[in-house]
Amino acid sequence: MSKAHDDFAAAFDRLLDQVGIADAMSIATTIFVSLVVGYIAHKGEDTNKEIKIDGGEQRDITIHAPKGAHERRCDTSPVKWRAHCPNCGQVEIIQKTQPKSCKTVIRVGIASTRRCGMPLGQQRKVVA
Repeated sequence: MSKAHDDFAAAFDRLLDQVGIADAMSIATTIFVSLVVGYIAHKGEDTNKEIKIDGGEQRDITIHAPKGAHERRCDTSPVKWRAHCPNCGQVEIIQKTQPKSCKTVIRVGIASTRRCGMPLGQQRKVVA
């Protein structure tokens, strides 16, 4: 194995000696789950779902979804809003929270655009 592996094993042995097996396992599990969830997030996948790791000939590992993840996903879904912009007129914006300014992209030059940015009035949620 590599020197890094040997150093890690020695450090983990010291951790076991200092805090005991239960705390050492809790720390190792927290680090492992954080690494897996970070990797899943880096790949752009949903980290609120159950994660299954195929262990091949060894045991499989399942990391359950966070407690309350379903409710959090439902509460943070984007919503369609209709509002009135003084420049653009009636606009529809899809986002989680009530919009405060117009997001309509407008052309300001031959190859340049920007968002309108005007304050919105008469905002209301569109119910499907």
